[in-house]
Amino acid sequence: MTRGVRNAQPGRQWEAGLSELEALFGEPLSELTPEAGTEPSPAPVAGGAHGSRPSQPKCSKRPGDPESSDCVDGSGETGGAPGAATRAARRPRRSRPGQKHAAHRTQPDPEPLLLAASYYPAVDGMRAVAILSVLLFHTGLYSNGLFGVDLFFLLSGFLITLTMLREYHRTGIVHLGRFYSRRAKRLLPLLALTLGVTLLAVYIWGSRAELTRFGEQALASLVYLTNWEQIASGQEYWDGFGALNPLGHMWSLAITEQFYLVWPVLLLSVLLLGRMLSRRGSGGLRWQRSPISALLVLLVGGIGAIVAAAQPALRFDGTNADRMYLGTDTHTVGLFVGAVMAAISYLLLQYSGKNGQRARTGAGVVWGRVITWVLMSTLSLAALLGIIILSVRATSYEEPWLYRFGFTAVALLGGILVLTLTCRRNLISRLFAWPPLVETGRISYTLFLVHLPVYWTIQAVDPTVSPADIAILGIPLSLGLASGLHHLVGEPIRLRHWARRGTALFTGLMVTVTAAVLVVPELVQRTPEGHGETRVLTLGDSLANDLASALSRNASAAFTVTDGGIPGCGISGSSAQRTRAGIEQPSPRGCLPWQERWREEIRSTRPSIIVVHIAWDAVEQEIDGVWTDLTDPGFADRYRSALEEAIEVTAMPGTRVLLANARLHNGILSPEQGLAFNRILAAVLRDHPGIELLDLQGQLCSDEECGTQTEEGEDRYLDDRVHFSPAGKREIAPWLSQELLRAPAGEGSDD
Repeated sequence: MTRGVRNAQPGRQWEAGLSELEALFGEPLSELTPEAGTEPSPAPVAGGAHGSRPSQPKCSKRPGDPESSDCVDGSGETGGAPGAATRAARRPRRSRPGQKHAAHRTQPDPEPLLLAASYYPAVDGMRAVAILSVLLFHTGLYSNGLFGVDLFFLLSGFLITLTMLREYHRTGIVHLGRFYSRRAKRLLPLLALTLGVTLLAVYIWGSRAELTRFGEQALASLVYLTNWEQIASGQEYWDGFGALNPLGHMWSLAITEQFYLVWPVLLLSVLLLGRMLSRRGSGGLRWQRSPISALLVLLVGGIGAIVAAAQPALRFDGTNADRMYLGTDTHTVGLFVGAVMAAISYLLLQYSGKNGQRARTGAGVVWGRVITWVLMSTLSLAALLGIIILSVRATSYEEPWLYRFGFTAVALLGGILVLTLTCRRNLISRLFAWPPLVETGRISYTLFLVHLPVYWTIQAVDPTVSPADIAILGIPLSLGLASGLHHLVGEPIRLRHWARRGTALFTGLMVTVTAAVLVVPELVQRTPEGHGETRVLTLGDSLANDLASALSRNASAAFTVTDGGIPGCGISGSSAQRTRAGIEQPSPRGCLPWQERWREEIRSTRPSIIVVHIAWDAVEQEIDGVWTDLTDPGFADRYRSALEEAIEVTAMPGTRVLLANARLHNGILSPEQGLAFNRILAAVLRDHPGIELLDLQGQLCSDEECGTQTEEGEDRYLDDRVHFSPAGKREIAPWLSQELLRAPAGEGSDD
């Protein structure tokens, strides 16, 4: 009696303390309260005198709570109820025929409870934060959002590896055919639909150069080779500056899918090796539940992460940022770190599942949970702050520290964040599980697909929009469009069984989109724009595209314009070019031999006036493995011969030819290089009085600078300070029209 009175007061203190903890963490802990005056009872021992099943710990199960783990409760790409593995774990085992149930024989421990379809809302919340960062970064409002794509890499590696490990745990095998079938159903229909609609938008509002470039990138996007297409074509520089590119984000999807093409096969090989080792050393344990396989995955993923981190650190030389950033071999550290974190998560699931079979009560458990709350929340917050700090520091993907350690640091911090977010006792996890964030994370793939086409269309319809306008209009439009496509198209296709009719429809969609992106740009490229009597053909580099666009959009009544320019294409015959910033790119496809292409354009269009802009030749050129430019007398003599040949190709009876000079102050060449080009051009024109000069330098620049603002105060050039903005094209169109129309008729020969 005295003992009961003596323990009553501590019991009330215990209950008061629990109330405070519940208020702090928002989690009921009262089921852990020991009865007053008693000690916590020990956990029952498996296999009692009558062979009964071990008692399960009492648990206050709520929606979304794990059944056997404090911090890790399984994962999948979609949520759902506990699956077959959980039901099997709850089902009593039947004895084999002839098996004796002796009192002295101990029953095996129940299987660890790995939920087949349990769900991490906070991980979807993390996906939402990553995609919103990408959306804001691409508006141009700020330049400090570089790591959103890297977080996607991390999450992709994490989710796909954990999903495959769980399938192996349940079934003992990973079905690669089913895996790739699920990927195709989830990704390809939405991709094809996005490309088809975007092609229509570019056809309506885009320039010929944009439509041609779209066709090339769309084909690469369909086979997930966009990153290598950009590297091989040398277009990464042009895609990195200036106007929005509707497919400028597809390179990251290409890297992810290339990783998915290789990693599941390698993962299955590692798991099969783990099966062999587990059968030899695991005794009575079921081999697919042995930790050996997961440890091997951890080892292989770790080696992959180290190699992926070392590649850019060792190969970056200050001039190859595009190659390092876009290459699959140099930008996969996040995917491998995600795979490592998935293996760690799986091992924690196994450990917590086994320990979860023991009943746990008392003050020690409560304070253990409190420590878990504090530790997990602190780690999540520290990792999140670290990513934010690095993101603020990174203003360009060309910064050397990114390749030495930056991307690796972001991958490791992101790995810590995603691993701690799988812990339900985590304040940051609760914040990331906010329902609007979770829903945004669920539609993140569709949102990533559509946001740049939406932004591009807004800018194409109204070229005067600011980055703030794009953010205000584009982000809500992208969210609404992505949500509709996800729920009305993506999810029904993914969840529905594809019979013969569904497969035929999908095949038809892919064939139609592929044919469209092949045929439409080629047809439009050869279709003149405008309806004037004067037929104009532009030849040369990307500034020739700008001159054609300025005429066709602002003087269509006077001219019929055919754009024959190719970005990065001159007449020097070099294999590669290098800007004054050190950016190298090979000569684009279709450029060489330029003589045949020019003759074909002239034959097919029969122009009245030919405008040639080839000032791209003023930058450094790689000739026979040696870098040189027009300030070198030897190369200057060689280039003068090329100019003579260009005049010979273009000078036709009844056709006027105008050659544009270089602006001395722009983003790709030095004033000395531009001056050398203009001197050679002037000397050649003196020898050919029938060929005229289109004086861009005199019209737009002085010897000291080129003005960057129009008379209305708008930007004359894009961010690269090379290409004309829409306002700049409107400004030069009247002057350009005047220069062309006053050219004397009938004097086009070079005699």
